[in-house]
Amino acid sequence: MGGNRRYGDRSPAPPAPTRRIRHVWIAPSAQYGDMTPWPGLIVQWQKRDDGWWALVAMVTIDGSLVVKWRHGRFIRPATTSIDGR
Repeated sequence: MGGNRRYGDRSPAPPAPTRRIRHVWIAPSAQYGDMTPWPGLIVQWQKRDDGWWALVAMVTIDGSLVVKWRHGRFIRPATTSIDGR
């Protein structure tokens, strides 16, 4: 119930916010033909036996919003261009 006035507030300071990469390029599935990476947004990361997986939201070439799990090897941080330059 309130802070301890005699000893002050001994709760630790909140951790400094970390910079997390959320905007990414996602390698598309071969079923779409055009192999240009899609912009995506990482919703969640999950460690599995075969590596890291990300739940990503992306808009496909036909304009559909897709949310699906993709292996980390198909994802890279978004930069100013698709080819990473």
